[in-house]
Amino acid sequence: MIVFEPISTVLDEDGKKRLGEIVRKLRKNLTQKEFASSLGIGQSTLSMWESGKVTPDLENLEKLADVWGKTPEEFVAYLYGRKLLSGSLFDAIDSMSANELAELQLLISRQMVAKINKVGEKSNSHAL
Repeated sequence: MIVFEPISTVLDEDGKKRLGEIVRKLRKNLTQKEFASSLGIGQSTLSMWESGKVTPDLENLEKLADVWGKTPEEFVAYLYGRKLLSGSLFDAIDSMSANELAELQLLISRQMVAKINKVGEKSNSHAL
């Protein structure tokens, strides 16, 4: 049986901070009570989201994503400080900053070295 951890148990402090920031941004000029009412939740729940004490369940994550104009997957990726790749790999690379491209190049280089070493180790073990 697969057990899924609630997002609140796996979301780090930065993610909780991002959640609070985006909820405040989505709320715009509405009071907590007004925005909470539009989502069908209580004001105290919204307050706890904004403070990072509690994270929304999946149903409410979907509501927040909808208000933001994003998919639930994009919303969760944002909370984790990640970007979802959409479109082709070339489109994703084309939209990367120079720093992101450098990080990608370093990651690819490390992976290639690891694979080459693994192949070398197998060749050496077969030679013995």
